[in-house]
Amino acid sequence: MPLTTGADRLALIHSDEPVVIQLDHDEPDGPGIATSSNSQPSMVARMLRLLSVEDGHRVLEIGTASGYVAALLSRRLGDSAVYSVEVDPGLAHHAVAVLRAAGYRPNLACGDGERGWPDQAPFDRIVATCALREVPHALVRQLTPGGALVAPIGPRLLERRAGAAHGGRCAASGRFHGGASYMPMRSHRPPCAAPVDDTTARPVEAAVDPRAMLSLGFALPAGRPVVSLGPVVRNGRPPRALPVRRAPRGPPCCTGRRTTAEVPMTGRVGKTRNIFLVWLIWPLITLGIYHLVWYYKVNREARDFDERIDVRPGMAVVAIALGWILIVPPFISVYNTGDRIARMQRAAGMTPTCNPWIGLILVFVFSLHTLYYQQELNRIWALHGNRPEGEHVSLAV
Repeated sequence: MPLTTGADRLALIHSDEPVVIQLDHDEPDGPGIATSSNSQPSMVARMLRLLSVEDGHRVLEIGTASGYVAALLSRRLGDSAVYSVEVDPGLAHHAVAVLRAAGYRPNLACGDGERGWPDQAPFDRIVATCALREVPHALVRQLTPGGALVAPIGPRLLERRAGAAHGGRCAASGRFHGGASYMPMRSHRPPCAAPVDDTTARPVEAAVDPRAMLSLGFALPAGRPVVSLGPVVRNGRPPRALPVRRAPRGPPCCTGRRTTAEVPMTGRVGKTRNIFLVWLIWPLITLGIYHLVWYYKVNREARDFDERIDVRPGMAVVAIALGWILIVPPFISVYNTGDRIARMQRAAGMTPTCNPWIGLILVFVFSLHTLYYQQELNRIWALHGNRPEGEHVSLAV
């Protein structure tokens, strides 16, 4: 419904709803399809939380639209650290005007966000406020090593971290963080469909009996709720339903050659620890309790680093703590832990140097297996540059 009063406008502005700000690219006599919107504030908060900006960071936004996100970033980092690209000239000029009126002057440009802003690269953070079919490699190349990119990929929200460049190549890896509903980037949108021939009858025989489809599996998706965004009417034209179609590949990027960032298998980095503190000092101070805590953590790190490693850290601790009654379980657990570390090394692209048999023998030599295993784990974390614990890295295999 149209906004007729200032109170209606303020109520909409302060609501947690997406607001359509453009129909049909502002072309007259269009079908009433939404082509730009102001994102839902709670979704923006989720994206900025994943972006995790810090003082001194330079941020590139893909899709200025109303200028809302650019204003929030300018408020946090300062105008000079914020860069934003908008493909629509009308929206770009409108964003400049409203941002200046609000006292913000970030760096704005009109262009295809798929190419990023190479002249101002690199950036510590990149955020896309439009849905991508895939992450353009041009954006990955414009991230600093360790930088982050947050973008909706189809219906899901992706956060990626850029790794260090090797041999002129750069890569990023990350994980999805729940659903996200955004309008697709223009270069990632489907082309206009050809007119449907509705004058010629074309009989088609179905290979499946329709009655066979009336199963529980077929019926369940039909019970899922449909979200209505309630777009704002502009120029007195009522909104129309938005078609949902699979977006094709966009046009070639600025190099003339289409390349996309691969999505390798990833894992989380564990903690680098002092091997002598682990082996002797902390266990003495805590009367042996630290050893159980350490044993739990290293098995959890194995699971978090390579999801193919099947281990329950709590059961590993039970085996090492209570299994001495039965003699055998602790030795099996120590051997298995060494084997897991060797598998972690293999997943990291290393030649495995951790030998579970050596670990088992060192159990009888002043419990030196803890020192040995931690040293082997530290080798893995050193290979990844001793990154902060929990940070995602790409696995080699």
